[in-house]
Amino acid sequence: MAPWPDQELADLLREEVKTGECIPLVPEHELYLFGPREELQQFAKMFRETWTQVPGQDKEVIVRHWKDLDHLSPGPRIVAALASEWHVDETDRIQDRSTAAQTCCYGHKLLFWTSFFRSYDPIDARAMIAHELAHTYLTATREANHLEAAAIPRSEVPSHEDPVFLESERLAEELCAKWGFGTEG
Repeated sequence: MAPWPDQELADLLREEVKTGECIPLVPEHELYLFGPREELQQFAKMFRETWTQVPGQDKEVIVRHWKDLDHLSPGPRIVAALASEWHVDETDRIQDRSTAAQTCCYGHKLLFWTSFFRSYDPIDARAMIAHELAHTYLTATREANHLEAAAIPRSEVPSHEDPVFLESERLAEELCAKWGFGTEG
């Protein structure tokens, strides 16, 4: 049976929770994607293509991180969501940059904005998915910048000026390149 969004995801998606659906994203680990029906299959295909390119041991780290909440609520888990918009509190800086995706909840949730993905070339879309997976991996391995960025609201500094944010982005890009993303062009 497919899971339903938990409170954190419901708070981020608000009204879209009422019309969304779930499909398996990484079926062998009971990890799901939530979003609008018309977007799910295409995005899940891109995600799975991206996932197959991530090295096995790095995937294991990500899956363990996603599943480490099983002691609270075992079973199937939504780890990614598609939305036409998402809602953040006043401490989040998502408004000060154009973004197609966001890693949140200490790397336990990935959010993807559908309007950006509709306009992306598939190679660019997979690179964006890999970038968010890299943030999850780096958070799971307790990389200091990622933990600080996740723990401390930093809205007082625009993201393009925040050294913690910039370093976490650089590290994610570096890991993506190691995985073979962003090197196609």
